[in-house]
Amino acid sequence: MIKQRNFLANLPSQSKPYIMVTCDSEIGLDHEKTKSLLLAGMNIARINCAHDNKKTWQNIIKNIKAQAPENRCSMQNIHGSCRT
Repeated sequence: MIKQRNFLANLPSQSKPYIMVTCDSEIGLDHEKTKSLLLAGMNIARINCAHDNKKTWQNIIKNIKAQAPENRCSMQNIHGSCRT
């Protein structure tokens, strides 16, 4: 018999879910799309640095910060990845 474990530790009953969106280059230019993602609950923005370039990534970060100054939205940069 397998015992069930709580792999998420002791989370508060009112904990907020994490909603991660991997941002494409459009997010750097489309303010309305960015705003709609934030309003829909995005609280983690992921930038895949295996695509686009530094200027595009900076635009994505700038746009998210401009749309969510009071919201806390974490951003994660992934610097390349191994592809097979």
